[in-house]
Amino acid sequence: MKKRHTSQDELSALKKILVAEPSNLDAANRYWDALSSVGGHDVRSGGFVIEAYRACALASHEGVIAFARAYRELYERSGETPRRELFDEELSQVLETRLSALRDHDQDILEWILASVFRRISPSRDSNRHPQAKLLSHQQEFSTTRRIANDLP
Repeated sequence: MKKRHTSQDELSALKKILVAEPSNLDAANRYWDALSSVGGHDVRSGGFVIEAYRACALASHEGVIAFARAYRELYERSGETPRRELFDEELSQVLETRLSALRDHDQDILEWILASVFRRISPSRDSNRHPQAKLLSHQQEFSTTRRIANDLP
């Protein structure tokens, strides 16, 4: 299925909705998705993760999960890692506070984000493995599952 291109007008309309309701997770998801096809190009970046999901992450547990997953998706597609200059004190504190409430894979992703931003290893349920190693392991599992699925009739 071919992905539809987002026009500048559509992107502007989605951004207006997001500005009016910054913690609206549905609006953030639609904006993030639209950024993946602006004029046929994926223009997403770490700055857009912050723009789309910061308020959602501050507002809810689900927002933190969406924020973390968007950063992971960005990294998988572009190799861009989280940058400290994009994280203000309030966002950093909320992410740290909500880390322990996340489950397995989502917690691993958030640990990787925090480790990237603060250049340290975050505490983990599995202290023998670095968050990036766990993320790589999950990526390898995902790639293997995708290859197997693609081989199915």
